[in-house]
Amino acid sequence: MSDLLTRVRDLESTESRLVQAAATGLFTVFVSPRRLQGRPLNAVHALTGLAGVAGGALAIGESASPGQRAAAGALVGATVTGASVLGMAADRRLEGWLRGKGVRHPRLWFGVVAALATWSTSAPRATEESEAEPDAKSDAKGGAEADHR
Repeated sequence: MSDLLTRVRDLESTESRLVQAAATGLFTVFVSPRRLQGRPLNAVHALTGLAGVAGGALAIGESASPGQRAAAGALVGATVTGASVLGMAADRRLEGWLRGKGVRHPRLWFGVVAALATWSTSAPRATEESEAEPDAKSDAKGGAEADHR
C-alpha cells in the first residue's frame, strides 16, 4: 500500500496521472457553475484568487524582494480570478446551450473532456539526460561532416 502511495505522490507517474485525471473529471461532473450562485460562487472565485496570490508569490522565489513577491502574487491572483470568472460563465452558457440542444448529461461529457485534458497535459516531461542524447548524436554526426560554404 505504501508503494502505491509513493507512486501516486510522484506527479509524473502513471498512477498519479490517473488520480489527477479522475479527480478533475469527477469534480467537473459534480460541480456545476449553473448551480452555484451568490456566496458559494463568490467563495469559489475568492479561494481561486487567493490560491493564485500564494502561488505567484511562491513561484517567484525567495530571492525576490517582498515587493516583487507581492506584485507577482497580485498579478497571478488577478489573472487566475479573471480566468475563474470567465471560465465559469463560459461553462454555464455552454451547459445551457447543450441542454437546449437536447444533449443528455452534458456535465458527464464535460467530465470526460476534463479528465482527458488533464491526462494529456500531465504527461511526464523529458529529463535533461534524454534531451541531451539527441544533441550528442547530432554533434557526433555534425562533427564528422565538413562545413562546405
